Amino acid sequence: MKVYNVQENIDTLHQVINDGKARKEQGTVGNDVWQENLEPRSAIAARTVPVLKREAERLKELIAEVSIDFFIFTAPTTHPSVSG
Repeated sequence: MKVYNVQENIDTLHQVINDGKARKEQGTVGNDVWQENLEPRSAIAARTVPVLKREAERLKELIAEVSIDFFIFTAPTTHPSVSG
């Protein structure tokens, strides 16, 4: 139990639940509020997919740059002093 900080994590969860109950009683609801009809997978995808798309675009640009550099580096050169 000590390895996973179980007591600390349970206390944190308890605090989050109490904070949520207090916000609900006060009527202060933020954008990141759980909805009964919201599936966890959908909530995670809504946050993760845009980040992954940006990262994929960044990697595509990086690959394009590296490919150009690789092509320039490995392209055969013709020099007047080299006979074919």
